[in-house]
Amino acid sequence: MVTPRKTTSANDPESLRARRTEKEWRHKDLELTATYNVCQLLVAVQAAFIPASGVMIGYGSYLGKKAEITNSAFITGLANCGTSFFSGFVVFSMLGYLAKVQGLPVSEVTKSGTGLAFVAFPTAISQLPALNIVFGLIFFIALLTLGIDSAFALQEAFTTGFHDKWHIPPEKLARVFVLVAFPVSLLFVTKGGFYWFDIVDKWICDFGLVISGFFQCIAVGFLYPVREFRDYLNGQSEVKLGNWWIWALRYVTPVVLLVILVGNLKAEITEAYGGYPRWATLVGGWGTVLFWAVLGYVLWKRRPISERAQGE
Repeated sequence: MVTPRKTTSANDPESLRARRTEKEWRHKDLELTATYNVCQLLVAVQAAFIPASGVMIGYGSYLGKKAEITNSAFITGLANCGTSFFSGFVVFSMLGYLAKVQGLPVSEVTKSGTGLAFVAFPTAISQLPALNIVFGLIFFIALLTLGIDSAFALQEAFTTGFHDKWHIPPEKLARVFVLVAFPVSLLFVTKGGFYWFDIVDKWICDFGLVISGFFQCIAVGFLYPVREFRDYLNGQSEVKLGNWWIWALRYVTPVVLLVILVGNLKAEITEAYGGYPRWATLVGGWGTVLFWAVLGYVLWKRRPISERAQGE
């Protein structure tokens, strides 16, 4: 916001103080912007390498016994992070343009998440000097296809586990998944649906996936014969894994995830997320995480049909 000021000499004390204050605020703005960029990059890397949602595990289960695994994993991870890194140039150039047009610092233009996709980007595109309709169509078509293929991936993580354990046909599982998920998702298109969506999304990403990834690393790193697992991967892959991979699996990744989890918990305990009442975050946030944890444990304890038949 530009405020009117009286005309003064360039070297008088008031002008010097004003210029010094302006420089300090610009410096703080650069610090906030840099911090924001680093946080977004860390979130992108974290999301790219955590298979905690089960999608990568589900897709990987279709590979043959002699498939090249390590090289494919490196290509997938680096391509994902490379795409996220490149997208950062698009995102922050767009936010910088919007900040210049609105006369605001970048850190105050918008926050990450839905506000970035449905508020900041459409606003910036609408203010382009030319071809804003074309860029708007391209953006929302890309957003639509992104949502569709993400739904395919999440549905595959669900159906693969049930099919592998109980041999239920994937077509039947897909129908059950859609019939159950569709009425539940209607909650998010109600008048207060955006707030519930914001809470559920926050807790699943910041707590559910982090906790799941942490225990996956512990299980694979300490409960399974991880050295035999590494030897098997090295025997099938061009890229060889050394002891650094075991250290990363057992110690580095769990420690990083634990630090992220503690930071998220501290932030939530210090101040309620988004100004929501505590009962809303307890029901929509912790309730969702606890529900899926209990459901996963119950399904994990249930034996496959073939084992139950042999036991009888």
